Amino acid sequence: MHRFLQRLLVWISGPAAPPGQDSARPLSLPMAPAAGGAPPGLAETLRAHFRWVETGGKEGRRADFGGKSLRLASLFMANLRGASLRGADLQKAEIQWADLAGADLEGADLAGADLFQSNLEGARLARACLREAGLLSANAAGADFEGADLEGADLRGACFRRARLAGARLGRADLRGADLSGARGLSPEQLASALTDDSTLLPGSPAGSGEEK
Repeated sequence: MHRFLQRLLVWISGPAAPPGQDSARPLSLPMAPAAGGAPPGLAETLRAHFRWVETGGKEGRRADFGGKSLRLASLFMANLRGASLRGADLQKAEIQWADLAGADLEGADLAGADLFQSNLEGARLARACLREAGLLSANAAGADFEGADLEGADLRGACFRRARLAGARLGRADLRGADLSGARGLSPEQLASALTDDSTLLPGSPAGSGEEK
């Protein structure tokens, strides 16, 4: 989290402008510079994918990191909406505030990764490893976590509305303040193995919607 705050401050303040030049700069999506373990050309791939998203696939190129190593990589605020990261190695990657809506992360290894406030809405994370990962305040509404390993994960304040959690391992996972209303496939045994409190919205709560199957 300390590295994340440092990165955020640098992005907000930006580099000092040369004498006589206006220091103001427009806000834009950072293109997540490559970090340790990241494949060559990561920034270029992210730019092409961003263009692909913005033009509805007419320009640019969909990012495909399937099976590749992104261990320790910086994907801070990266736009990976609809990208393929199936089976990718994302251990301890910095993925704070990233947009992964609809992305394919099936079987990916996200152990120890930081996904603080990231958007995982509708993403596919079946059989993914998120052991000890940080999903604090993340949006995982409608995401598929079937068979995923979430043991010891920080899920405080995260949204799992209508998410599929059948067979997901939740031992020691911190679900305090999380929204599980409408979550599907979640058993009492799974919940008993996790940490919850009165602020956890459970399936069947008034805030929920839809059937839990």
